[in-house]
Amino acid sequence: MFDNVTLTADASAASAGRAARGVVTAGGSFVAGDVGDVVDGRIEILKADGPGRRIPLDRVARVVLGSLLPAQAEKLAALKDGVMLANGDVIEGEFKGIEGGKLKVVSVLFGAKSIDVRHEAAGVVLRPVTAGPAAFEVRLADRSVIRATAVEAVAGKLKVTESDLGVVEVNGADVVEVRRAGK
Repeated sequence: MFDNVTLTADASAASAGRAARGVVTAGGSFVAGDVGDVVDGRIEILKADGPGRRIPLDRVARVVLGSLLPAQAEKLAALKDGVMLANGDVIEGEFKGIEGGKLKVVSVLFGAKSIDVRHEAAGVVLRPVTAGPAAFEVRLADRSVIRATAVEAVAGKLKVTESDLGVVEVNGADVVEVRRAGK
């Protein structure tokens, strides 16, 4: 089932050379979208073209708040924990949440800080990515990359099962590529 499947669509959104905004799950998937508030232990991922998603914060490894150049994305990925500012500076500390466009972090060095999400913050590292095995990698037009344990095509949609996200339903038109992981 789904051996060597490739679905193609306009991938121009993915070719801008910058890391998109969104979250990296603990399992290594990337969910693209604008980051909203953290409410009841869940982080909101807002989508311009449809309903967003709320992901449990304990399933999130990294939050990408700005459109990052490759070198910035590498620096964010290399952090143990803390906040990377848009200017490249790092504040090591405990992430306390996002509310009303303000990121809250408590640092031993700087104390409690409130950082503007849109203009000052580039990203947050909460925990390491501990990607387990995935059978498929599903790439979407919005630049999301889902490491799936299972995929199923149903009535023009793709049902994608991911360890941190559960079952995600994706419109077929939004799928850029489905491939076996590791290929």
